[in-house]
Amino acid sequence: MTKKLQKKIKAFIESNPKIRGGQYVFKGSRISVDYVVDYINKGWTIRDIEELFPELDKNLIFKISNTITDSDSNGKREEIKISWLPYA
Repeated sequence: MTKKLQKKIKAFIESNPKIRGGQYVFKGSRISVDYVVDYINKGWTIRDIEELFPELDKNLIFKISNTITDSDSNGKREEIKISWLPYA
């Protein structure tokens, strides 16, 4: 994963040992980023995810979806795995 993509993701997620044991969650929520990323990678739509997590801001779902589907310089789709992020 590129540094640019890592920076984009860090703008709207956070890790706190008191929230879900330090797993990455969307800022201001307790929703695991891994869950949402897995659903997007499996082809779920933003509407599907919004229905599953109604408390999650639709704009955040859209941002992570766009970030995940960003292409690298060769036009190849880059799939995100959150596990590379060091916990805060």
